[in-house]
Amino acid sequence: MNRQPQLRQTGQTLYSARFDDFYAARENPRQEKQFVFCEGNALGERFPKAQEFTIAELGFGAGIGFLTTLQLWSRLAPATAKLHYLSVEQFPLNRTELRAALQAYPELSPFSDELLHHWPYEIPGFHRIHLPARQTFLTLIFMPALAALQQLSACVDAWFLDGFAPAKNPSMWQPKIFQEMARLSHAHSTFATYTAAAQVRRDLQAAGFEVQKTRGYGRKRERLIGRLSTGHSPKWRRPAYKPWLARPELPIRRPQHVAIIGAGIAGCATANRLAARGLRITLFDRGGHLAGGTSANPAAMMHPYLSVDANIATRLSRQGYEFTLATINTLEDNGHRSGFHPLGLLRLPKHHQDAERQAQIAAQQDYPVEFLQLCAAHEASALSATATEEPGLYFPDGGWFELPTLCTALVAAFQPHIAFQPNTQITALQQENQTWQLLREDGVRCGPFDAVIIATGHASAQFSQTKALQIIPNRGQLSCLKSTWKPHTVVTRNGYITPTATGFCVGSTYAANREDAEITPQDNTLNLERLAAIATNQSIARDAQAIRAWAGIRATTSDRLPLVGPVAAATPFRDLFSSSLKGARRRPDQVPPYYPGLYLITGLGSRALTYGLLSAEHLAALILTEPLPIEYALYEAIHPSRLLVKAIQRGESVAEDSPDSEA
Repeated sequence: MNRQPQLRQTGQTLYSARFDDFYAARENPRQEKQFVFCEGNALGERFPKAQEFTIAELGFGAGIGFLTTLQLWSRLAPATAKLHYLSVEQFPLNRTELRAALQAYPELSPFSDELLHHWPYEIPGFHRIHLPARQTFLTLIFMPALAALQQLSACVDAWFLDGFAPAKNPSMWQPKIFQEMARLSHAHSTFATYTAAAQVRRDLQAAGFEVQKTRGYGRKRERLIGRLSTGHSPKWRRPAYKPWLARPELPIRRPQHVAIIGAGIAGCATANRLAARGLRITLFDRGGHLAGGTSANPAAMMHPYLSVDANIATRLSRQGYEFTLATINTLEDNGHRSGFHPLGLLRLPKHHQDAERQAQIAAQQDYPVEFLQLCAAHEASALSATATEEPGLYFPDGGWFELPTLCTALVAAFQPHIAFQPNTQITALQQENQTWQLLREDGVRCGPFDAVIIATGHASAQFSQTKALQIIPNRGQLSCLKSTWKPHTVVTRNGYITPTATGFCVGSTYAANREDAEITPQDNTLNLERLAAIATNQSIARDAQAIRAWAGIRATTSDRLPLVGPVAAATPFRDLFSSSLKGARRRPDQVPPYYPGLYLITGLGSRALTYGLLSAEHLAALILTEPLPIEYALYEAIHPSRLLVKAIQRGESVAEDSPDSEA
């Protein structure tokens, strides 16, 4: 992201050299935001009646519009109401610039302090921030406006058009912008903007909005307000990309009681995100405690996966990494020990070509130093406490987790809303009258539930509704050693080392298509070989003494991306979309045949900490038909039905559904 200097500030006046324009009125910018956007969208009358309200803003700037709105929301909205605020900004301020800009508004400090505390990395993409005390979900989208709206899936109640002047920044006011606004609006959606430019008015009308000129603020004689025209039929839930992966239709009623099968990191994170929205959760697990199976990992490292081209996995990983860090901060702020050890993480190159690739990543993506640093060889040697001749990528905010502690904290944060049922093996799911019953191994039925989420890792395909999905089990073993030597940070290179109080853990092995979790001496030997490859000091291996080991089964997919979203009935899905997926020009204009209220979160593989918590937030948004926290391209990339699509396109047979009730 281009971080050339762009700001000049005098008191409350903020000027952009990039656009040769001011961020707001030069006299009382906060009052301008209140008048133009809050009053222009009649928020004072709408907020007291709202249970859920969504605002989309083009041009976040220094956040004065958001903070002014948040202040009004906190004063007028019902205590249980939820605010979703989506804001697009192509050139975000960094934390230092933002803090300097907001110091001019002491009356907003209770709100601006929270914003600064949660301010994300200035990295392109979506950034979801939850402010639980305000019942507010802020989604910052650091992308060009048109690209951002094309990747947005939401239903917007009010629009703030707050870009720089149309003559200074025409890309923010192009007709395609207003067409995307119409797609994301509904019959009662409104908009407001400070400008009264004739071309903006005409383009808004052409996109389907009724436009009215009213009195402007300060020296501006007029401004525009309006609403979506009566009779306009938006398709906000179904951007016309791939109908076979479209979002589910609105539920008949909002879910109140949800069953989650599996109390590992995926299940506990999903319970946390749904309980944060006031839902009642029953969490089932076949084991006797939270974080069994793979989530019992005593030393799991966390860092984002990065590529030169910022591909799907990179975008999902770096946003997930950020969301996990934000969740940790919230847990710790509220007195819950997260199990995170923020020692930083150093990624050493595997070979010379990998070193070149790492240098490209650091140079081309222009990441902020708080997120990523390219360390010289001597710096990498100091961090890893071993000799290395190559530079490395250093993630200052990385580290390692005690996964059981994290799972416990995620559930404890909303304990009144989450009931845990241990030692409960669920063998079948039955749908009855728009609700679900869970059948236990002993034949006892549990329910009814408004929705069911399957989060049982590699065993997630055990149910009749999910057996068509191919989930690959991969065994891994971690070895924990006692040693007088240990690195100063987590170190990775064809394996990883996590420093502990008594030494370090090293891992992990990788055996595809294996479901046994027995500890083996052979895998301890393999891990010691990994240790020797990472830490070249020969004395380290001699000094280290194995004291314990741990093994688990990762759930993976053929494309190494998770499976997160609604579950489709495989047989009718194949019948409906097979022709289109094999090249037919006609595409059925209908939502896929989903099992109502049935969802999946699995396939996190070895990236549970970067994918898991964001996937849970995404799943909560899907279930409650909220704005999605990720790009629509990422929604499609992790959709469970993509595996059915690939099987149909390759001409493979798809396992027949044999559920106990109809989809």
